Amino acid sequence: MKKISLIILLTAALLSTLGCGLFSAVTNYFTEETEEVVLQPAFTEEAVAEEVVTEEVPIGDSVVVLFQDDFSDVNSGWDRNDWDNGFTDYVDGAYQIVVKTDNHDVWANPYRYFGGDVSVEVEVTKVAGELDDNYGILCRYSGEPASPSFYFFYISSDGYASIGKTIDGSSTLLSSDQMEYTDAINQGYATNYLQATCIGSELSFYINGVLVATATDSSLVDGDVGLDGGTFSAPTATFSFDNFVVTEP
Repeated sequence: MKKISLIILLTAALLSTLGCGLFSAVTNYFTEETEEVVLQPAFTEEAVAEEVVTEEVPIGDSVVVLFQDDFSDVNSGWDRNDWDNGFTDYVDGAYQIVVKTDNHDVWANPYRYFGGDVSVEVEVTKVAGELDDNYGILCRYSGEPASPSFYFFYISSDGYASIGKTIDGSSTLLSSDQMEYTDAINQGYATNYLQATCIGSELSFYINGVLVATATDSSLVDGDVGLDGGTFSAPTATFSFDNFVVTEP
């Protein structure tokens, strides 16, 4: 079993701007010794307030793509920022999250709204940093910068996985008391294919096509999606995301 149980309180938020545009990235800071989380720079009110309507694109007879991004267009809407504790931006045709200190999480969103059930898929590669980390997918993201709500689907580079939720800034695990080990994860500096499904109150997490965790929760029903990269004891970590797809399950 993984070493911590995520009971997180989000306690502070800052607004930031870069150049002529508004860019943001949220960091939550959780340690094994405490339950405190410190947010480093948070979403701007202008970006949060804007609701983007998704366009449904049918594929074949059954799959409807609500949103997809191969990150070849640097103007597709994701957070772009660089600050003392983290980095989020488009790099070499992919989307990169860099965590620059231990016990931090950095997540990013495309600022879109999905009004019902979704399946979220992404390819993610651990690029650099030690292996005591966590990274993955967010769904049903909403709320104010200092107190967001979302479901998270995380893996670690040393082979652990979990499903959890953050409600108004306070986080708990749902699939188990702690992150659980699974052979489905390609460990180390490797690529993993992640899929998270949020269908009604049923949450499921697939890693490289293998169902590794499920949970039932009815706290959240809609919202944005996102990506996350974080560290535990690792001082830094770099993750590269590609081929992000949101479909109607």
